[in-house]
Amino acid sequence: MIRLLALSLLLALPSAAQASNKASQMHYLKALLLANQGNPEGALQEYRRALAIDPQSVFLYQQAAELALESGRTDQAREFADRFLALEPENPDALLLAGSVSWAQGDVKAAQASFTRVLELKPKVSTGTAGGEKGDAYRQALFSLANMLSAESPEKAKRYFEQYLADNPENASEAESQIALIEQRAGRLDAAAERFKSALRFNPDNTQARFALAQVYEMKRDTEAALGVYLELLADDPRSIALLNHVGEIVYLQGDLPRAKQLFQRAKEVLPDHPGACLWLALLAEQEGDFPAAAKALQDSAALKDDASANLRLSYYLTQAGQLKDAVAVLEKAHQRWPESEEVAYFLALGFDDLKQADKAAELMRQVVAASPDHRDARFQLGAIFERAGRIAEAEEQFREILKRNPQDAPALNYLGYSLADRSLKLDEAEALIGRAVQLDPKNGAYQDSLGWVRFKQGRFQEALPQLSSAAKLLPEDDAIWDHLAEAYMVVGDTYSAWTAWKTAVSAAPTKGELVKKAEKAQGLLAPEEVGELYLDLFRRQRGTILSLGAPVLIEGQLGGKQLKFQGLFRFKAPGELSVEILGPLFVPVFRAVLSGADGFETDLPGIEGVPPEVLREYLYAALVMLREYLSGRVFAQPSAVYRKSWRSHWIETPGGVFTPDETKTRLSALQPAPTGLKLVLDRYQRFEGRWVPMTLRFEARGFSFEFRLSDPSLRFRDK
Repeated sequence: MIRLLALSLLLALPSAAQASNKASQMHYLKALLLANQGNPEGALQEYRRALAIDPQSVFLYQQAAELALESGRTDQAREFADRFLALEPENPDALLLAGSVSWAQGDVKAAQASFTRVLELKPKVSTGTAGGEKGDAYRQALFSLANMLSAESPEKAKRYFEQYLADNPENASEAESQIALIEQRAGRLDAAAERFKSALRFNPDNTQARFALAQVYEMKRDTEAALGVYLELLADDPRSIALLNHVGEIVYLQGDLPRAKQLFQRAKEVLPDHPGACLWLALLAEQEGDFPAAAKALQDSAALKDDASANLRLSYYLTQAGQLKDAVAVLEKAHQRWPESEEVAYFLALGFDDLKQADKAAELMRQVVAASPDHRDARFQLGAIFERAGRIAEAEEQFREILKRNPQDAPALNYLGYSLADRSLKLDEAEALIGRAVQLDPKNGAYQDSLGWVRFKQGRFQEALPQLSSAAKLLPEDDAIWDHLAEAYMVVGDTYSAWTAWKTAVSAAPTKGELVKKAEKAQGLLAPEEVGELYLDLFRRQRGTILSLGAPVLIEGQLGGKQLKFQGLFRFKAPGELSVEILGPLFVPVFRAVLSGADGFETDLPGIEGVPPEVLREYLYAALVMLREYLSGRVFAQPSAVYRKSWRSHWIETPGGVFTPDETKTRLSALQPAPTGLKLVLDRYQRFEGRWVPMTLRFEARGFSFEFRLSDPSLRFRDK
């Protein structure tokens, strides 16, 4: 635009070009045209032709030097600027141009000298050769010198900016911004914030100052203020991916995950494959436990083309989503793209192993180990792959190599020892290996199990039991440990304990048919009365002794043909306090029912149209009493119990009522006290501190049903 303006001036007033003749003028015009066409090299050649005709034209030297500097041709700019300065050594424009070229070439000292000389010539500053406003060279030199000194002499630079501000109030916003940056770099954040705000008062459209102000607020840890400024910027530029992602990160750190997700989704709508937006949406989905959504978000990311780690993360999400084949396919493509990546090869080998492709897994993991002999995890996994494939000699070789490098590697000691013991190989050495692992980590349940199992294999059954019992307490959800413990109990003749241990194993792994068969075989050795008592004891053990339970509750049901639904709070405190508080709008308590002591019952339950209040009270009281008896554990204290079964069902019959196991025959599914006609159905079991507690409690009777659905419970148990 500037050069087009110069061209128009030249056409109107040819003398302004100060060219000596028409030939020089024509070369100058060609230079302007070529420059505006994006051909600076051709334009500079035309300037040289013009200067060959008119070598004393300071105007041409200035124009040529500025073009060369703008196009990054600093050597040519130096040549033209020096000729300009030689012709007019006291010309502020020549000095300013010489300083700018020196700065571009990295000669800071020379640049400072040139700019300083311009300042010294302030009284002489005039329109300049190019005909600019009076004092323009001085202002530019002052600003350039301040910028140049802002890093090495910030206080001096600040004084220059202050002077520039005083002399050029029309450019106050830019000067205030530069002073703010100096204050920011000096750590004077309050002063920096005030300067940026001043810059914005002078020019509300100064986007850079507004963005910098937000950054200063972040440095001050004033997140709310920073967020406010960023939102102003976002209102002006609602499709800025950088702003959307950054604001999303801020609100994420504030804990507002839904709002963060909305911002990242907006960023992804602008650019669907943006790596940052895709990653954040994937991370949010991962945090919610929604791995299919996490995988879907990351699959769109452009980072998958260039970033091996993004492919690893995607394979992890797909694995967690149950899409193992897809996860391995991602890793195979990544391995083709980054064949030298040990990490990709390592996880691909693990994927092959998960797909039961042991040969491919072993071959690839062997390559990883060959490339990095010190890669302990790869060597460990290679040994494990060999062991699972029955190639015990090759597995032993890998684990012994690990132990050669680190004799204190407890996992390797245990794995090798257990692998030998489970096959009844080298039992004495296996015991020694496992014993060293236990010494290194005595609270490790897996190591305790291995030690008990090797002693079992040695025929030292009584010595095995304490180790296996200890392991089961440390890892109560490990079905293999309970299986080992049951085997030991059976060998020493304790069928009761063996049955209980196998039932516990089935509870942890209900789909393992071998465990079910072992439990049924042990049960076949017992009388129905013995099995009945064992079931009650199992139900009690699995549920644990609850000291207190509190949870939000959704109550739904029907009574007398009326459908009822309430939100409320449920509380139990051992041995006998139980309450249900119904909440209305805004979570204001509406009514409550309380059991306390042996017979205490209080309720302010309002009448329900069509339901006699005494009937409602009777059913509610019976349901809460039954629930209290269950939670307190008193319901399991029966004088006798007999296991019964038919061709399609099974149950435990007691004087106090009937107990029905679930489909796995490990947890209580229903309880029906003898005299009440009321049935308690238990469902949606969740594990808490090794105990199984039902989250759904449903009461059923003729013309009456109510379901309590607990969520996010707070539980305290008595130590086992």
